[in-house]
Amino acid sequence: KVHALRLGETRHTARGVRALRSGSEAVGLELRTWDQLSDFYGKRVALYDRQCGVLRLVVLIMVMLAVTGAINMGVLERTGEFGTMKALGNKRWDVARLVLTESALMGLFGALMGVGLGVGLGWLISMVGIPMPPPPNANLGYLAHIRLEPAVIGGAFIVGVLATVLASFPAALRVSRLPVVEALRSIA
Repeated sequence: KVHALRLGETRHTARGVRALRSGSEAVGLELRTWDQLSDFYGKRVALYDRQCGVLRLVVLIMVMLAVTGAINMGVLERTGEFGTMKALGNKRWDVARLVLTESALMGLFGALMGVGLGVGLGWLISMVGIPMPPPPNANLGYLAHIRLEPAVIGGAFIVGVLATVLASFPAALRVSRLPVVEALRSIA
């Protein structure tokens, strides 16, 4: 004979199982959760996680390439300025530190603006809702909402800042090693 127990929310499943486990074993009942009975669901979630992981990697590579291009362009346009700094007695490390500091500040402000815009749009879209078609084995659609999780928002912020700082290292090293005479030649 099969008995089913329905909880108000899925997040209470583990706690409910722990509470019922000792009593069910005493009377010879086998206790299984919905995710143990639905093998298809677990495999689907794992597939979606892998697909999202690949998409995250592609987006991260695109962000790194875009940031690297922007920083390289900025450094190239200011080569004469860096040459003048070195001609006035600044050390190679001073020039590299300036590029890294400016990049870190740009990354910090860019990440703050990006997170602010993302949270604002997520909140706005959730207010309206996203109409979704009925899932398999169902006949009613539903309104999806964007869940704003602090860990994900913080991770996006950190990625924005770190991508900018890491992308600036090659440009900072290149401009700091550039001979003064060659750097001064680029002044128009």
